Order: sequence, then structure tokens, then C-alpha cells
Amino acid sequence: MMTPIFLYRLHQRALILNLGTWPDLLAQLSLKLGLRRRVTLLQSATRPIPLTFGFLSPKILLPADAHDWTPDRRRVVLLHELAHIKR
Repeated sequence: MMTPIFLYRLHQRALILNLGTWPDLLAQLSLKLGLRRRVTLLQSATRPIPLTFGFLSPKILLPADAHDWTPDRRRVVLLHELAHIKR
């Protein structure tokens, strides 16, 4: 299990992913799912798989190679992670 301290450190070391098509895709999919909370999209060189955390301030952490993903994979991964937040 990931402790709050571990998640805090991940968050501190991650970069906010607000360039390219990522912010628009995140906004579009959040709207589609009816999410009212703002979701922060992060990128980390230390995590090999996507990760969602944060209850009041949800965050999605993507791996460093996410920029190489196809548009379809980006959409599927974000939908999956946003579904966790919706729940």
C-alpha cells in the first residue's frame, strides 16, 4: 500500500503535464464523465504505470513515456484513471 508520505514525495517530484494535447483531452473527458472536481495531470520519471491518488484534490500521475503514446491510448488511459476519480 502506498503511504501518504510516499504519495506526497511522488507529487513533489512530478512535473505538471499542461502542454500539448493533454490538458484539452483531460478537460474533454472530465466533462464527458461529469466530473466537477479539477484533476491535476502529472508526469513522473520514476513510475512505470499510471496512478491516481488524492481525494479532495485528485491527481493522475503518468509515466515519462506517456508523451509517446498514441491518441487512442492516451484517451483510454485517461478514461480509466478518471473513472477511478468518479467512483
